[in-house]
Amino acid sequence: MENQRPLPHPPTRGRLVPLAAVAASLMVVGVLAGVSSVAFRSASPGGGVDAPTAAGAFGRLPLRFEANAGQSGPDDGFLVRSEGFTAFVTGPDTVFRLGDGTAGQVRMHLAGGDAEASATTGRRLPGVSNYLRGAGEKAWLTGVPSYEQVRYGAVYPGIDLVYHGKHSVLEYDFEVAPGADPARIAVAIDGATDGATDVAIDDAGDLVIDTPAGRLRHRRPVAYQETGGARRPVEAAYTKSADGRIGFRLGRYDRSLRLVIDPAVVYSTLLGGLNADSAAGVAADAAGNTYLTGQTASPDFTTVTPLQAGRRGASDAFVTKLNSSGSALVYSTYLGGDGIDAGTAIAVDGSLNAYVTGSTASTNFPTASPVQAAKGAGASTDAFLAKLSPSGSALVYSTYLGGNQGDVGRGVAVDAAGNAYVTGDTASADFPVAAAFQGAKGAAATTDAFVTKFNPAGSALAYSSYLGGGLADAGRAIAVDGAGNAHVTGDTSSTNFPVAAALRGTLAGATDAFVTKLNPAGSALAYSTYLGGGGADAGNGIGLDAASNAYVAGITGSDDFPLTAGAFQTTRAGGDEAFVTKLDPAGSGPLYSTLLGGSGPDQANAVAVEPAGSAHVAGTTSSVDFPVATPVSSRGGSSDAFLTQLTPAGNALVHGAPFGGSAADSGAAVAVDASGNGYLAGQSSFFNADDFPAVDGFQAPPGQENNAFVLKVAPLTPGRPLVTSLAPRSGPPGTKITISGAGFTNTSIVRFGTVVASGFTVVSQTEIQAIAPAATAGVATITVTTPGGTSPPNPVARYTYGEGTWEVTGAQVVARVATRSVLLANGKVLLVGGRDRQGGAALTSAEIYDPKTGTWSATGSMSAARSAHTATLLPDGKVLVTGGSTGGNTSANAVPQLDSAELYDPDTGTFTPTGTMSARRYLHTAILLRSGKVLVAGGRTCSVAPPGTCDFTQYTNTADLYDPATGTFTPTGAMSVPRHTTDSTMLKDGRRLLAGGVRRGGVRLR
Repeated sequence: MENQRPLPHPPTRGRLVPLAAVAASLMVVGVLAGVSSVAFRSASPGGGVDAPTAAGAFGRLPLRFEANAGQSGPDDGFLVRSEGFTAFVTGPDTVFRLGDGTAGQVRMHLAGGDAEASATTGRRLPGVSNYLRGAGEKAWLTGVPSYEQVRYGAVYPGIDLVYHGKHSVLEYDFEVAPGADPARIAVAIDGATDGATDVAIDDAGDLVIDTPAGRLRHRRPVAYQETGGARRPVEAAYTKSADGRIGFRLGRYDRSLRLVIDPAVVYSTLLGGLNADSAAGVAADAAGNTYLTGQTASPDFTTVTPLQAGRRGASDAFVTKLNSSGSALVYSTYLGGDGIDAGTAIAVDGSLNAYVTGSTASTNFPTASPVQAAKGAGASTDAFLAKLSPSGSALVYSTYLGGNQGDVGRGVAVDAAGNAYVTGDTASADFPVAAAFQGAKGAAATTDAFVTKFNPAGSALAYSSYLGGGLADAGRAIAVDGAGNAHVTGDTSSTNFPVAAALRGTLAGATDAFVTKLNPAGSALAYSTYLGGGGADAGNGIGLDAASNAYVAGITGSDDFPLTAGAFQTTRAGGDEAFVTKLDPAGSGPLYSTLLGGSGPDQANAVAVEPAGSAHVAGTTSSVDFPVATPVSSRGGSSDAFLTQLTPAGNALVHGAPFGGSAADSGAAVAVDASGNGYLAGQSSFFNADDFPAVDGFQAPPGQENNAFVLKVAPLTPGRPLVTSLAPRSGPPGTKITISGAGFTNTSIVRFGTVVASGFTVVSQTEIQAIAPAATAGVATITVTTPGGTSPPNPVARYTYGEGTWEVTGAQVVARVATRSVLLANGKVLLVGGRDRQGGAALTSAEIYDPKTGTWSATGSMSAARSAHTATLLPDGKVLVTGGSTGGNTSANAVPQLDSAELYDPDTGTFTPTGTMSARRYLHTAILLRSGKVLVAGGRTCSVAPPGTCDFTQYTNTADLYDPATGTFTPTGAMSVPRHTTDSTMLKDGRRLLAGGVRRGGVRLR
């Protein structure tokens, strides 16, 4: 639930990890001079099982492919430069020259590839290279161009090789046409110390290459498919022939497998709009619903039953609740004023009230029954605490918290009685205090931490205290135990930070983490200690188990950070490392203390603890060798979020892996629910809409490069099988289904709901082929039972019976044609308007279908009879009905086309008139845009001339925008051709494509 601390080193943008129909994915950790990492990854221009792709990517290289105009050897095709080495690419070869190239050259050659394969280049990049060397201008090379991509056609029959790259990473893809054989791809490696004898596949399945400059380790390959937008793994391994050539052994190409094997991803989803969005806090209730807070600069951030429907400042906080499957929003709202506001942490109580803290620069931040009604005079920011009702539609209370300088709330917790606890940092000498352990800010301190407890009504401070010494101190996270003791962590530079019963009583480095436990009255320290070594250290997250042991997670740059024997990782692998330290209720110990990281910068930003003591840790990693176990996914960008679960003893990983797309991603917060599901939240950057590894979530990537995200991971039981995908996911009984996952060896039972499948075949430990048994129509969750147990229920394991068949349901209240239907947010269907028969009178009536009962019931009537109208579901759950035809024709007083509109409210079952369009329309199009507005375009129209007749041959190219916030229509740009009965598709960049339709004279458009 804690907020994220800035990375100690700014991350760089990473390489693309797109999907591929069939692709080998190999991580390569380089230890050569000048090489921090090398990656052998997959990519695909389009994917699909009919065009399999095996692909790879090498290293952190520049994006520019510089044509060889004589500045290099005659056999060098294109040059790619990076600090410490140069790469040269041609059709069948990739050559790395490290240093001066004499000792550290590695050549990876496509054995049997066409050395004469022709090259075509992609888009030319801005800028040129100039080589001013030799005697006089005649010897100079100037204006050498660079390109973003180089393609070599038919390096093998039916197989193209494409070099490309993003953000310092060179990639190459094998594009394998239908019918071509990827088994022809073979890599000969030259430049090893003693020939092929020093190219080996080790016991872990990794490819190890020794050179005089060091060792290259290519991690065991991971192959996967992309079908219908889902990532699906294929079994893959290295092979080595007798002559030392390296190839790939791939599983069957038609498997429907995800790149998520174990533990099971319940869902992962983005949340955001057209501008930057980030999640900083996450919480979960007992039912597995997820609560998020963070910051959004997007004017089109998705809202549902919002407390605040629109953004007020340059950026606002947001509060969002998702259902347990991540498939829908329970509520989602902006929260802020006219300044810059941000949510940093969130907690939820047993009554499902959400508590949010953060910072606000707004003088009109929404308050309710506040302890402090106004922002501190002269303050740049104040902290805030807001309590939202279970529906998210009201503030139980909301208050500023701060003085006349900068104040920020960074952590929040709530106890069983509803008391809320906030920590953060304050630069104010007049920060509000009450019953304080420390009543004044440290002398000359730039900031102190603070700890504030609110009573259950939010009407008074139970206590509020500074916590700090003479220099900079900050509270980062807070947790509260069953007795009401507040446990706080953060960082301090003060030599006189208050300590009591301390594990370490003095500052060891420039900054140390601190851990402090306050008694329930906030009047005394149960214990307070420094935690760190000789470098810079900080505590970013804290959690408690059922015994009130405290688990602190953060970042350390110290070689002598206090660690314990037998812990998971006791040696620094590289730069700054994440750490996790467990202290007993007296603050002694530590019970365990471990590092968590690889050769690059890593930091833990949050920790949540199961009652039995298994810690879930969230953070950010830039290490290609970050520790993994039964991974959720694989590393993708220059920095990735990570979610790691430690055993209660802190001596091993239950699971753990990086998570993210091809760019810079960060993990800010973590939560765990009563069932042991883990939740990771943060910010994801991506290069295209297919980049983020979304799984059955609420929102697909909207095309903006920075969005909030949340990932839910099911608990892992050792030896227990897991189902991660089905293909197909629906159909009648008798359908052959591929069940994918892990741990399927010795499967004894496959169930479709409660029905046992009579026949199935275990193809491998990751695949079962089964026949859908006869069952009651509906949705069945597939489970697999082995000696290790039964797979947990998973949304991706749901099979829907009846697709392709028809089922009789209840009769409508009124027979109607030319009607419109809308799926409402509550799962019911609204049927509105139409005609009672072909050519008959238009209807004002509407009715509701309940799929649970299969029955129809009447609901409110419209103010006007309509057919050939539109009905559009709005983000707030209401339905906008526009235009249509009344069924009249040439009567002197009848205008058959309508310019009116009305709103249907499912809560009241009534229609209410709303704005008027600029033109009368029927057979038109209405489209909900990402902004929440509705675009109404085209259709047949009517111009009224005395005595009031209509010309039915008229069409319009005009369009209107409907704004739900104002209830008005505004004319917008006209289409190039008047048309009606038009189809619409949302593009990935947020634009809408209108295609086809009919224009005057009945001409069909294309």
